Amino acid sequence: MLASLTGPAIFLSPQNATALREHDGDKAEAAGAAWALARRPEADRAQIEALLAQAKGVGVAAFPAAAHASLAQSYLRGRPGSDLRKRARITWAALTGRL
Repeated sequence: MLASLTGPAIFLSPQNATALREHDGDKAEAAGAAWALARRPEADRAQIEALLAQAKGVGVAAFPAAAHASLAQSYLRGRPGSDLRKRARITWAALTGRL
């Protein structure tokens, strides 16, 4: 039980947050920008695809911030899907570590 309680504390330590910003901050930011832009009807498809390409390989520590980018392709196609489908897609992205 103690090990499960110390895991999040270690993950959220200031040292790990600094390392996250230094290594995966740009990728996480690109993933967030892709998700936000894809939700707009007038979004530029090429720009979103470039942001998703930049976000590829986002580290495990940054992945919670980037998981919603897995929905960007659905928004680009104009079919965001039901809430259940969105949740399943985000869960699958988190489990596999891939956008």
